[in-house]
Amino acid sequence: MKVKYQFISKPDKKTLALVKGKMRADMRKALEAEEDPGAILLVQGTIPDMVYAADVAVKTSDVMSFEVVGNCPQSFITIAITGKIRSVQTALKAILAEENNERRNEVLSDLV
Repeated sequence: MKVKYQFISKPDKKTLALVKGKMRADMRKALEAEEDPGAILLVQGTIPDMVYAADVAVKTSDVMSFEVVGNCPQSFITIAITGKIRSVQTALKAILAEENNERRNEVLSDLV
């Protein structure tokens, strides 16, 4: 899994509004139902990698993940992972650990 990411600590209200504006209505409502996040992690990559990254994030930390729309949805997508600063940091560490997990890649190559 290869990812590109940006970690935003204590996002400004206008930055948060920018991210919310790039979400589908149902996802935006889910984010607005929560208190303002302490951090936002934007992660970009291939569709399978981003679905996997979102799954890793929510399973390893108390965060929410959302799709950010507006880029090339046929090949790459961006997800936003939100929550308290420490929770988002934990999610990022887990995603990066998976990115560097060579054993997972070896197992998958054996299955093909």
